[in-house]
Amino acid sequence: DRQHDELLAGIKLPQPPQRSRDIYIKVGRRSATEVAIVGLAARVALGEDEKRVEDVRLAVCSVSPMPKRLYEIERVINGQEISDSLLDEAGDMLLKHIEPIDDVRASKKYRSMVAPRILKQAISSCIQNVPG
Repeated sequence: DRQHDELLAGIKLPQPPQRSRDIYIKVGRRSATEVAIVGLAARVALGEDEKRVEDVRLAVCSVSPMPKRLYEIERVINGQEISDSLLDEAGDMLLKHIEPIDDVRASKKYRSMVAPRILKQAISSCIQNVPG
């Protein structure tokens, strides 16, 4: 616990799993300082066989009132070999867990179209780039 007159000097984060990769995909109109139209963060860790997903963590932003961790989709993917049909299922599930809006940056329809695509892209990219 920190007192009101104390300063936080550091944060220790656990080492990521050995056979894992992280990615953040941001869909936006301009630079890194622009708010995302849709954003998705993923960590995928493969098991020793380098085929089955040992642990996946997923979160989305700009498609709901608050950033959202996708626990239900994680449970479906964990322990599975990634296939096109599993990625399609995950994309369909994502649409049930988001609440996109229309605003000056993008339409609800556009966000709903993009979110499943970047989910699939993020997971595929992580798996292709996991160190062996």
